Amino acid sequence: MKELHFYNKTFEKVVRNELQIHNRPITDEDVLLISKLDCDFIFAIEDCETLCAFKNLDWLDITISFEDMSFLGKLENLVELTIEFYKDDFDFVYLSNLKKIKSLMVTGGAWSNFNFHNLNAISQLPLLRDLTLHEFGSVDLSALKEMQQLKGFYCGYAGQVKNVNAISYLINLESLILIDFVVDNLNFAFCIVNRRPLSC
Repeated sequence: MKELHFYNKTFEKVVRNELQIHNRPITDEDVLLISKLDCDFIFAIEDCETLCAFKNLDWLDITISFEDMSFLGKLENLVELTIEFYKDDFDFVYLSNLKKIKSLMVTGGAWSNFNFHNLNAISQLPLLRDLTLHEFGSVDLSALKEMQQLKGFYCGYAGQVKNVNAISYLINLESLILIDFVVDNLNFAFCIVNRRPLSC
């Protein structure tokens, strides 16, 4: 067993409350019991190594204010991931190893102006079904052409959205929400969902 050390005491408090352990150190074996974790505080980069010990996490909500998110790739059992991001550039490359992910949301919270990069890095995630991009600066949606498995797509409150027409390739959509940007034309004439034309 390895004793875990927490840089952010709020992180430690959240974990202790989840485990109901208050009178001894937390170990790497203890945190294997946690499958869901809500980090509703600014996560410290110094705690990345500690979080990697939570190998059985399948649900994570985390607020990040740094750009190197390589630690997330080690949480290979994640099924649902929500990231509230407060920095300049968000790179999807860091999420390309999450082969079990089904639902992914990246948000800038109430207001943010960061730029998305390398959306294509998650285009081959085999189980990804729902993708939400919320409150950000810019994104290029070209990679959606390779993400036809998506059933839900949300894109809203963006400064700039490039190659919007790539949404037309999402032939299995059941839910589509687009907010606060201009869409010239999405041709879903041949897109059938549950044997009915998709409307948006």
